[in-house]
Amino acid sequence: MMKAACLAGVGVAVLPGFSCADELASGALASCLPDYKLTSDRGIYAVYPHRRFLPAKVRSFIDLLEEHLKG
Repeated sequence: MMKAACLAGVGVAVLPGFSCADELASGALASCLPDYKLTSDRGIYAVYPHRRFLPAKVRSFIDLLEEHLKG
């Protein structure tokens, strides 16, 4: 959604490079602060309704992601 807003010319966003590399290369998007580096780790979050009734397959998937993305 943030990328779409930027492409429509109505916003500025912090986007991961892999999600907008093609648009940067084609000139559809431009980097406005190329030397700026994020100082905090944004992380990846799994959002689900409630831990109490979490299906086993969802828990397994979250565990798999956690193990794969460590480091």
